[in-house]
Amino acid sequence: MRNFSRLSVFCAVFAAAALLGSSVCRAEDMDNPEYKSWSKSKPGTVVKMKTSTSASGTDMESETMTTLKEITPDHATVEEANSMTVMGKMQEMPAQPRTIPAKLPKMTGPNPAGDKPAGMEIKESTEDVTIAGQTYHCKCVETKGDSNGMKVNSKILTCEDMPGYRVKMDTKTEGTNMSMTSKSEVTEVKQGK
Repeated sequence: MRNFSRLSVFCAVFAAAALLGSSVCRAEDMDNPEYKSWSKSKPGTVVKMKTSTSASGTDMESETMTTLKEITPDHATVEEANSMTVMGKMQEMPAQPRTIPAKLPKMTGPNPAGDKPAGMEIKESTEDVTIAGQTYHCKCVETKGDSNGMKVNSKILTCEDMPGYRVKMDTKTEGTNMSMTSKSEVTEVKQGK
């Protein structure tokens, strides 16, 4: 009986926290930039992104091919196929569907205004990137600083005119026992018909 009452109290507290959390944290819905970028394309549009990662002496290359399958006023459906080469061995993963909602919950609570985290320097700018003869005017966010004992440097480029929103990302993380660099960039875009 005692275990039952503890379980009941736990479940009641968890349910109340979930209900309060969803009503307190969710102010309103906001546009999802990833959906917005796909909504400008037709089904059949394909975006290829290549990623190179080096972590503690191990190198890995991967390619993600994302294909727009469906676009509706409420969501986009894409299919992502990944291939990865680690230590000279290539593996292909089965394609997986992913649903991208048109709206995302706008959160309140810790850092709702986007204040920079302690120990981090954030710089925003714009940068043009040309891929297969097409120039994309990107938003660039560079982050430098310390986080949880790790030195972090990142540069992320996004563009609402790029299907999938992400254009390029470079990160470098260094700590006492680990270092990692990763570079991702779109290498090909084919518009659907």
